Amino acid sequence: VKDSNSKEVIVKLVNTSATAQEVNVDLKGTKLQTKGTIITLTSPNLQDENSFANPKKISPTEKGFNLKGDKAQTSLPPYSVTVLKLKMK
Repeated sequence: VKDSNSKEVIVKLVNTSATAQEVNVDLKGTKLQTKGTIITLTSPNLQDENSFANPKKISPTEKGFNLKGDKAQTSLPPYSVTVLKLKMK
């Protein structure tokens, strides 16, 4: 998705598998900055849930990543939702 308000390209990825998945996302066609952000929501147990006693049992983590040419390479943890965000030049 190209978000013209935030001037970002946003890619959403879901891994429904019990094993990590390596992915390469080809981002040709838009001039992007080489540094981006990965936001991941995951838990090792598919039955985990947040509660009043443990409201942050499942919470997003954020880290940086670098493009390699026009490609974003990452590993998707098991049972996860991952969002890649890259600023447009």
